[in-house]
Amino acid sequence: MIEDFDPNAPSRGLGDTIAKITHATGIAKAVEVVTEALGIEDCGCGDRHQWANEFIPYNVEPNSPPVYNRSTATPAEEGIYEVLHEIHASKAGQKINYHIGDRVLLTQDNLLYSDWPYYLIIGAVKKTN
Repeated sequence: MIEDFDPNAPSRGLGDTIAKITHATGIAKAVEVVTEALGIEDCGCGDRHQWANEFIPYNVEPNSPPVYNRSTATPAEEGIYEVLHEIHASKAGQKINYHIGDRVLLTQDNLLYSDWPYYLIIGAVKKTN
């Protein structure tokens, strides 16, 4: 059993993500019931949870930026952007492809406008004017 696990807290690593899935699907509760019925004191879930968090952590660097969150991201500034990495997306039933070297006039009418801060953060585009 995993002590002090909050399924609503942000995941610190793979172990938290797996724990959230097993909690949501009822697997964690089933394991708890079976291990208790068999008289097993510790199923080992807590150790595996900790190991997986250490093996594949999220936001590894102490000063790394938080994971991108569209709802809290600052909107992109309208203007002309140069594409530095391929962008292939599908939005509102339309396929959107930007290629390296393309220049994009970003306005609020652009289907990718709400996603543009993400492309800036990962370095896929840069503002040219």
